[in-house]
Amino acid sequence: MFEKFLLYLLYQLIYQIMLNHTTFPVTFLAGNSRLTITNPVTGQWIKVKMKRRKDRETGKPGNCYFLQLALLQDGDFGHRYVGAYFADSGRFKPGQDASAREVQIAEFLIRAIKAPQLLQAAEIEHCGKCVACGRTLTVPESIRSGWGPECFTRQFGDPSLRPLARLGLFD
Repeated sequence: MFEKFLLYLLYQLIYQIMLNHTTFPVTFLAGNSRLTITNPVTGQWIKVKMKRRKDRETGKPGNCYFLQLALLQDGDFGHRYVGAYFADSGRFKPGQDASAREVQIAEFLIRAIKAPQLLQAAEIEHCGKCVACGRTLTVPESIRSGWGPECFTRQFGDPSLRPLARLGLFD
């Protein structure tokens, strides 16, 4: 009984810390992330969609991600395609119609994959859909974290200290 309670507490801890700057890389590259990133000092925010492209022949997830941004405080409605990110090489290829500001923001987000401390002061929220598969989240822990229960288990394995070690909480 105590073991189940301990696992429950561990799950709660994992889910509560899932959306912050340290977990940004794995959340951003989960496959279907839709995030709002806010600078609490200035109040400025952006909405980001990062969709992983599937291989046309095999249907398996590839190393290419399509990045879209919504800069609603500029009066622009909806997400605009900004470019493609290639995870295997770390290269970002801007889209033809992307503005200089959108490319600058996209390049900053790409740098934050390797250096998540760049987003330390930012508030990161999801849109209510799983960052990996895009399904609507209904479980309270999932709503807090942005990860559905099945996708969380697939990404991090069974609830143990292994996910916490990946997040830098234990050695």
